[in-house]
Amino acid sequence: LHYRHHPLLLRLKQLIENGEIGRVKHAHATATFPNIFGKDNIRWDLNLAGGTTMDSGCYALSLLRFIMDSEPISVTSAKASLLKEGIDNAIEATLVFPEGRTGSISCSYTESYFRPGKSVPTVTIEGERGTVTISNWMIPTIWHSLKIFKLRDNGEGYTETEKRYGDGT
Repeated sequence: LHYRHHPLLLRLKQLIENGEIGRVKHAHATATFPNIFGKDNIRWDLNLAGGTTMDSGCYALSLLRFIMDSEPISVTSAKASLLKEGIDNAIEATLVFPEGRTGSISCSYTESYFRPGKSVPTVTIEGERGTVTISNWMIPTIWHSLKIFKLRDNGEGYTETEKRYGDGT
C-alpha cells in the first residue's frame, strides 16, 4: 500500500506518535469516486472478489489500521449498496479499535463525475487536543492538503497547514 510510504503519511504518523493532537479518539476515511468503469470491469466481477469494499474500501480500512496502529476489534455497523448480486458499489462502516477508539469509512463508486471536495479521498483524525484533516491521502504525489487544528494550553485553537513532498521510505 504505497501511500503509507509517502512523506505526507509519515508526517501523519509523526503527529500521532508525538502526541501533537493527543490520544486519537476517532478517524474517518473516505474514498469516493465516479464510476468511470464499464460494466465488464474487473471491479464488478464476483469471481474476482469485486466491489467497492475490495477495491477502494481496502485502502480506507488499511489507513484506519495505520492510524490506530492496531487491528479493529469489531464492526459495529456496515451498510452496503449493491450494484448487482454480491457486488457493492458503496460501503459505510464503523469499527471499534482497542482502548475504545473508533474508526469509520465511506467508500463508493457512485458519483456521476469528479467533484472537488467530494471525489477526493479524505481522512479526519480526531484527537483529545486537536484534529488532522488530509485531502487526497490515497495519491498524495499529485496534490494534497494537510490541516492540523490544535488546542493551546489556554484552550484556544489554531490551525496549521502543511504540504509534504519529497522522498518517502
